[in-house]
Amino acid sequence: MGAAFRNILREYPMRPGCTSHCDSPEQVKEEAPDPPRASQESQLDNNDVVLLEEEEPHIRPEGVLPGRMTTRSQKRKIMATSATDLDSVPPKAPKRFDSRKSAKETRQLVDELALVSSSFPKTRRRKSPQIVPLDAMPLDALRLVFQHCDGRSLQALTCTCKRFSKITGDERMWMKCCEKELPYRLIGLQSVHDLRQSSSVPWSRVYTTLSSILQHDLVSSTGLSLENKNIQQKLVTSMGGQFQSFLDRKVTVLVVAQTGTDKYKFALKERDKIALVTEQWVFDCFASGKRLDPANYKPHIFLGLRFCATQIQPGVRQYIEEEAVSRGGTYTADLQRDHNTHLIAVRPEGRKFEYAHKWNIKVVSPQWFFRCLEEREFQDEREFIIPFPSPPSDHVVSRRST
Repeated sequence: MGAAFRNILREYPMRPGCTSHCDSPEQVKEEAPDPPRASQESQLDNNDVVLLEEEEPHIRPEGVLPGRMTTRSQKRKIMATSATDLDSVPPKAPKRFDSRKSAKETRQLVDELALVSSSFPKTRRRKSPQIVPLDAMPLDALRLVFQHCDGRSLQALTCTCKRFSKITGDERMWMKCCEKELPYRLIGLQSVHDLRQSSSVPWSRVYTTLSSILQHDLVSSTGLSLENKNIQQKLVTSMGGQFQSFLDRKVTVLVVAQTGTDKYKFALKERDKIALVTEQWVFDCFASGKRLDPANYKPHIFLGLRFCATQIQPGVRQYIEEEAVSRGGTYTADLQRDHNTHLIAVRPEGRKFEYAHKWNIKVVSPQWFFRCLEEREFQDEREFIIPFPSPPSDHVVSRRST
């Protein structure tokens, strides 16, 4: 059945554009059949230029089929062919960022990128907080704001507006400021209530008094350990003063823990402007609630100095020990490294003398010690230093002094 049907189709082919077969073979011969449809590849090979509807002329070189991706060399060939055949200029390549371009061209490129980026959907940005003046805020909101302020800010706000004084008059708020900002535990107090002399004194007055004791002073220190220096700094700043580690002519008070340092010697020359006090002066100012006279806290002559003696008679050595301890210093029978500051000797010899120079300990004559006692003031050691005659050797250091 299938072979017979195929034979009939060969004898009676279908007319182009017709859905039924012809009646006879003669009718097919009389009608001129349409030219045979060429394949798509052969049609494109014969024509170099293919014009599409609503598109720019596109030139296809030989060996490139439509619908396939082309390489860069083929694209350059297409652009060159379209320029010569159609007498048209190829489109410009898109702009790319080049650091060698001028600033003006760079700004233009940035503007173009900004316009392109503006077309994309943007994420929702947070609105900037609205600024509301304190005068326009209700009292309940102001109380919440003032609870997070320190005492100095509350003092400034109280002087700014009378409306704020209604809120800053709350004693509980000032008591919290005293508890947070005043280091009362550093002077030995266990509770913040110990700062008040009586219960009738308001907390605002307690804070105002203690926070303004040293408001006109610039304090520095010398000879203090790191821990004691931090304690002094907290106390000074809580009393309204300023604390700095270096010393200059702007400093008004120098806290001394050891005499003989460079800061101490400089302050002695500027004694009319810089007051010399001990550490206890800062503690007593905070405990008493007022600025005490620095003259009552003048450091001793040998404060913080640690002496040792050699080649000295026993009676004179005992006198040096007693005077050194009474003047704020200490005395040790043995020379210790990183402990003693001065060695009192008569001659440049002996084992202690050699180790003192080896450990960078100052070796002075007894005349320096007696001069300090006569002048009742620390004297410069440079005039009384005993120099070492020659560098020490291991043999000499190990030999005992006679």
